[in-house]
Amino acid sequence: MLKYIIYGKSSCGFCRKIIKKLSESNKTFYVELLDDNPEKLEAMKIKYDHQTVPIVIVKRVEEKLLGGCEDTLKFLQEGEDEATTMPS
Repeated sequence: MLKYIIYGKSSCGFCRKIIKKLSESNKTFYVELLDDNPEKLEAMKIKYDHQTVPIVIVKRVEEKLLGGCEDTLKFLQEGEDEATTMPS
């Protein structure tokens, strides 16, 4: 089973959009809102080389960056076979 990790901010409309979509899709996910922790947000941006929020990670055994809201929505919409397909 794939798990999703979202790093974002409570003021981000794209963050809320992807959280809603994952919830409606009954996906397993963890959200960390970093409004009060800009240092950690900056560290996540550097770690994943993704400069905007949300930063969406998909994880089975290892973590893979999906990207932001639109990248994640596309991944979900395409109905990727979660058993065999992971983003590169």
